[in-house]
Amino acid sequence: MTLPAGPLFPFPEEEAKKVIEYGQKLGVSAVAQMIKTIRDIFGHPENIAPRVDAWGVDAKDSINDAVSSITNARADLKAYWTGSAFDSFGVYVDHLEKVFNAAGEIFGSMSEHLQDIAATMMDVYNAAVTAIINCAAVIVQAAGGVIANIKETIIGVAEPIANAIAEFIRIAGDAIARAQTAIAEYRRAGQDLKQEIVDLKIPETIPSSSVDAEGWGVRKRS
Repeated sequence: MTLPAGPLFPFPEEEAKKVIEYGQKLGVSAVAQMIKTIRDIFGHPENIAPRVDAWGVDAKDSINDAVSSITNARADLKAYWTGSAFDSFGVYVDHLEKVFNAAGEIFGSMSEHLQDIAATMMDVYNAAVTAIINCAAVIVQAAGGVIANIKETIIGVAEPIANAIAEFIRIAGDAIARAQTAIAEYRRAGQDLKQEIVDLKIPETIPSSSVDAEGWGVRKRS
């Protein structure tokens, strides 16, 4: 069977059934559970896409819009106003702008983080699907008598099939272990990014010195 050129291979249902069938004949219940894990958990990296957009596109665009609004508002104020209250307000706006810029960087990092998770899950899934397909191909050949001089195990399963099942378990087990390790690492990295968000110093309410009417003076036109 030729695998498609796309990034995410379709799940080979018929091949999986064949591998599960012979796994059961060998008394290896782990085969069915591994295939279920591959299909149901690792086979849907597209579910991450909305979260990537939420962090990296929607949120960041909103932050960029807010920063642009702050920059424009500050420029307009500077064109018309002066005084101690204006200076105080300028310091407040500078802080606000820095916080928004920092938040934008964190949200961008979170988006990249989620994209990395999706890419890892896709690689794991495709490797495991390839193992299913290869195992099923051996089973079909052996069961159809294509392989010459087939030896059967004590329970009546051809030796090449038993070997193929064992190889599938090895490859799928390695893939699942790799995914579990990656998930743990990504979880730690995600917690670090969340902490960076928590640590952002959001400015408190506008300082009282900024609302002192006497501290605002109209800038003279030159």
